[in-house]
Amino acid sequence: MNLSPRRPAQSVAVLVVSCDKYADLWQPFFDLFFRYWSDCPYQVYLLSNTAIADIAGVKGIPIGPDTSWSDNLLQALAQIEEDYVFLFLEDLLLTGPVDTAAVETVVGWFVSSQGNYIRLNGFPPPDVALTETVGTVAPDTIYRTATVLSVWRRQILAELLRPGESAWDFETAGSVRSEAYDGFYSARRNYIPVMNAIIKGKWQRTALRKTNSLCIGFEVGARPILNRREQAALWLRIRGNRLLYWLPVAWRKPIRKFICG
Repeated sequence: MNLSPRRPAQSVAVLVVSCDKYADLWQPFFDLFFRYWSDCPYQVYLLSNTAIADIAGVKGIPIGPDTSWSDNLLQALAQIEEDYVFLFLEDLLLTGPVDTAAVETVVGWFVSSQGNYIRLNGFPPPDVALTETVGTVAPDTIYRTATVLSVWRRQILAELLRPGESAWDFETAGSVRSEAYDGFYSARRNYIPVMNAIIKGKWQRTALRKTNSLCIGFEVGARPILNRREQAALWLRIRGNRLLYWLPVAWRKPIRKFICG
C-alpha cells in the first residue's frame, strides 16, 4: 500500500487502535488521556468499526466490519494525513501526567533523524545506547516491532503489516520483516505512564481497582475479570519475558522459541 506524504514530514498523529467490542474502554481511556495529557500537541484519531465516539478533540476512523488487527490498522493508516503515527491501544490507560516537552524533544529528534520507529517506554530496552535518552534496536532482536507506545513512520508501518495478522503476530513475524530496515530506536526510560488494563479480553484486577479510583462514575459492565490463577500466570509470563533481556541479543530468539514452542 503506497501512502504518499500529504503534509510536512514533521507531522505526527496519535492513533488509538480499537474496535467496537472494546468500546466500553473508550470512556476511561479518554477521560484519563485528556486529564493527564491535556496539552497533547498531536491530532488524536480513534479507530473503530461502526461505532462513533462523540469526544471533543478526537477524530473517528470507522473502517467497517472487523477483519483482523492488521487489516483494520491498514485501513486506518490510509485515512490519516500525518506522516508519523503514535500508536496507542485502548487498554493502555494513563496513570499520571505526561511531560509534553520531554515527549516532543524525543519525537522531534526521531523525526529529524528520519527514523522509522521509536518506542517511548523503557522496556524492552534499546540494545545499543546512542544518547542519554535513546538507543538503537538491533535488527535481530525479539519484539523489534512492539506496538506499545510506539511512534512509526506511517509508510514503513504499512509496509510491514500483513493482512490477517493479530497484534501478537505482528510483534513476532513483523519483527523478522523489520530486519530489512534500519532507523529503529527505543527510549531509555518511560515517557508515558500507563497501565495495561486488559489481558485477553479480561480486566487485570489491580488495573480495575486503579481505574475505579481514578474515574468517577466508571462502570465495569459485562467485561470479565482475571481470576487469581490467571493473574498469577500473567505475572510469571511478564517476569519471564523481562529475564530474556538480560541475555545477549543472539540468544533471545532461540530461548524464547524453546520456551514457547
